[in-house]
Amino acid sequence: MKIILFRGRPASGKTTISKALGLRLALPVIHKDDIYDSLSSIIADHNIRNKAAHDILYAILESNTHADATIILDFPFQNSADFSIIESWCIQYQVILKSVLITCTNEHLWRERLILRSQHPLPNQLIYDFDELKSRYGSMHVEPHPLELMVDSALQLEDNISHIINYI
Repeated sequence: MKIILFRGRPASGKTTISKALGLRLALPVIHKDDIYDSLSSIIADHNIRNKAAHDILYAILESNTHADATIILDFPFQNSADFSIIESWCIQYQVILKSVLITCTNEHLWRERLILRSQHPLPNQLIYDFDELKSRYGSMHVEPHPLELMVDSALQLEDNISHIINYI
């Protein structure tokens, strides 16, 4: 099995780019938001819901390790501890991991994305203000892993998809 992981800060462009790649390559995409939002009606606490979303992800992946398949994951894994967990999991189960860190160098565009989210809020979208997002994380920069591809979602989508395809 091969996993193509899209990670990064909220509204950085993970979902847009992972969906586009999935469509281009006819690959399944598992979005953390889909799992998290489905749990929102039965689990009120964010931390418990978040942990459950991760537990469900690993259960789905584990049940498919035998498959000769490529799965795209749209999961933030914003901090190095979370990334280390999936990296170790992949080593343990002999799964190939290709990670793509999504960022957005255009703060105006990033702000606009958050404003759009606020118009149709979903349970997983906890912050709609760019300054609040910066305050929460301290930095919009996520440290890339040494073997990870870094993609700027402020660039043209088609150019990013071509770059990712060459990487994977």
